[in-house]
Amino acid sequence: MRVFVTGATGYIGTTVSEMLQSAGHEVLGLARSDEAERKLKSVGIASHRGNLHDSGSIARGADSADAVIHAALTKDESTAEADTTAVDAILGALKETGKTFIYTSGVLVYGSTGDEIADEDSDRNALSFVSWRPELEDRILKYAAEGARTVVIRPGFVYGRGRGLPAAVIAELRDTGVARYVGDGSNRTTWVHVNDLADLYLLALEKAPAGSAFNGTLLPAISTKDFYDAAARGRGRSESQPVDAARAEFGGMQLEVKLHDQQISGTKAVESLGWEPAGASLFEELEAGSYAR
Repeated sequence: MRVFVTGATGYIGTTVSEMLQSAGHEVLGLARSDEAERKLKSVGIASHRGNLHDSGSIARGADSADAVIHAALTKDESTAEADTTAVDAILGALKETGKTFIYTSGVLVYGSTGDEIADEDSDRNALSFVSWRPELEDRILKYAAEGARTVVIRPGFVYGRGRGLPAAVIAELRDTGVARYVGDGSNRTTWVHVNDLADLYLLALEKAPAGSAFNGTLLPAISTKDFYDAAARGRGRSESQPVDAARAEFGGMQLEVKLHDQQISGTKAVESLGWEPAGASLFEELEAGSYAR
């Protein structure tokens, strides 16, 4: 199968592309620059020049493939607009084709769940950081009625291969000797190893029903303090930053993300798709894995 992957040079997309190639699929990666093209070529991936704001380039990439995995974000103030533009282009190209479209969302669409464990049937009270996603998710899932096999994956916080949020925290420790979390650190986050997440994408490509959504997460959730303490061990120290000081430094939107308290279940993917996460735990990666090198 030929799979068009947006974000093929990014954290999730790189690993997904590698897994697709290992499974015998051909990957066509979206490249917005010469550097991206060179990076794709170095790992045997064909490149398709374009960007998320260019609906024509996205549509042509989708039209030329048997399936599409959208794993790219612009990571700036245009994120929502670019994401919506890309999705519209992909859906238009896949209408009445029966082709598969896997959209990458995220668990922040559930908002804070507190002591409740959310699953795919839970209400979504998205953080403002991803406020556009629930509506876009719904449109994608309903598009199954238009003849495309649409699937939504909601990854937890991703770790592994020396990248992601743990890498940023460790970089802060190396620069300053201190990693700061906000408040008392009792708020929880649900995580997933990037290799396990890539396995989920492959399973979804192979057998997810049209119009289905899956959480790519593993319980138990981990408290922010436990994560920062583990990251700081042997590298410096972790400490609490008062909420008011963090609000002045980061603003309300980033503060909301830093203080969210979630527990998210990935049981549906295990039971429905046969997902078998086997990656090292976050703490194992921090102590002796990819972040210890």
